[in-house]
Amino acid sequence: MMLLRRYRLLIAACAFAGAVLFLCAFALSRMNTADAIISHYGSNVLRLAYSIGKESTDTLVALNSETAEACTATDLAMLRTVAFQAEYLKDVGRISAGNLLCTALWGRLDQPVPLPSPDHIAPESHIELWHEKSGILPAGLAVDIAASGNSAVFTAPNAFSSVEELPSGLSVVVLTRDGSHIFQRFGKADDLAVDHDKNSGLLDLGRDRFFYNCSPIDICAIARSRLDGFYGASTVEVLGVGLAGILAGGWFGLAIAYLEYGRSSVQKRLNRAIREDRLIILFQPIVQSRTRRLVGTEALVRLIDIDGALISPYHFIELAESLGLSYQITRSVTKKALAAMKPYLQADRDLYVSINVTADDFFQQDFLEFMQMQAARHSVLPGQIALELTERSTASHEHLAIRMQEVRQAGFQIFIDDFGTGYSSLSYIANLPISGIKIDQSLVQMAMHNDAGMSVVDKIFELAHALDVKLICEGLERQDEADRLSAAHPELVAQGWLYGKPMPVEGLNSYLRQTTA
Repeated sequence: MMLLRRYRLLIAACAFAGAVLFLCAFALSRMNTADAIISHYGSNVLRLAYSIGKESTDTLVALNSETAEACTATDLAMLRTVAFQAEYLKDVGRISAGNLLCTALWGRLDQPVPLPSPDHIAPESHIELWHEKSGILPAGLAVDIAASGNSAVFTAPNAFSSVEELPSGLSVVVLTRDGSHIFQRFGKADDLAVDHDKNSGLLDLGRDRFFYNCSPIDICAIARSRLDGFYGASTVEVLGVGLAGILAGGWFGLAIAYLEYGRSSVQKRLNRAIREDRLIILFQPIVQSRTRRLVGTEALVRLIDIDGALISPYHFIELAESLGLSYQITRSVTKKALAAMKPYLQADRDLYVSINVTADDFFQQDFLEFMQMQAARHSVLPGQIALELTERSTASHEHLAIRMQEVRQAGFQIFIDDFGTGYSSLSYIANLPISGIKIDQSLVQMAMHNDAGMSVVDKIFELAHALDVKLICEGLERQDEADRLSAAHPELVAQGWLYGKPMPVEGLNSYLRQTTA
């Protein structure tokens, strides 16, 4: 009951975490979308404002370089040409002593028009700026003015007409870098000021998203987008995202609970099977391929479940190693295998039984003593016991070769199992104190399908001959495979379903009768 409660809590926690993660991801997505939109509009407005400001500045410089007397016919003709060619200016004119004297459109004014005090003076260029001033031009229009020297330019009222209609909640202000002068406002931007000197980002989780940037001249743009609700999303959208997160997190938690329950179940069954000695041993024949003569057997462990079903080692050996139970399994398999094979090993001293061990087993303090004691107890020669180590495990322990040498000096055989699946070099294998190599089924199958694979197997045979060690091909299932390998290597020793499936020890009697008949 406690276990089920723990799993329910796990699933609930994962569902809650899933909802939080989905909502956070959704919020970040909404913020990123809002930042992209505000950056688009803010950048466009800034580019346009820069173009307008650049044209105004360049025009003032050009006008002030003219030498003709102000407001003469020649000067007015030139002013009209400049005004006509300008893209963003409505009019240009001449000033003197703070008074507007003439413009390109209105000619010489009947009376000079005094200009009010400027709203802003640019610190570097000293250009004077006015925003939306009425009563200066004869038509009474409110205009933006920039003046320098004896010249003035009037920004066209429609200069910003190309700005797209802003989305709801978005506002933009064009202003000087210090914020003391406003050039233009878009949207509800009355409270926007230069308080935000950086763009929004992932670390800024506020509902107000900001864009701020400046042009090469003293013109900047601030944009703000206000996200209502859950970062601008509707209630239905938020509920949908939250529900999706709950479902995804719940399924993830369910998967973890299922895997954990399965692992816990196998762990408990494994511990119980070892305590109750419910590991059984099957034996697979190892034969001389041409004669079918039995030269050895491999002891294969199976776990008997509580319902009597056999569980493959693929499902519990790795778990046993992670739980530190592999040596207990090795001891149990050794005892059972030698007890079962004792009559056959005593009857034929050339026969051997191979037992799978791990590299960690070799480092157990009593490993060699235990093996010697079991060989003596069952009247078996040490050379009739072959200890199989996978190729990958031999490469994972720096001092394994020393322990292997001690075992070999005691007379036991050591086979390298699954050769061809690891990454060991042939020179490394050659330096190990081994008595046999077992070629993995995958390498054998590769040899059956292409000449390159067969060449590899041939090289391994050459290595085995050079090292004077046994060579066994694993996983042979078809006669044509055996025939091809036997034709190239008549001394072939093989193991696989072609010669016999794993069987109880009682099955060896009938097997021996069939192969010797």
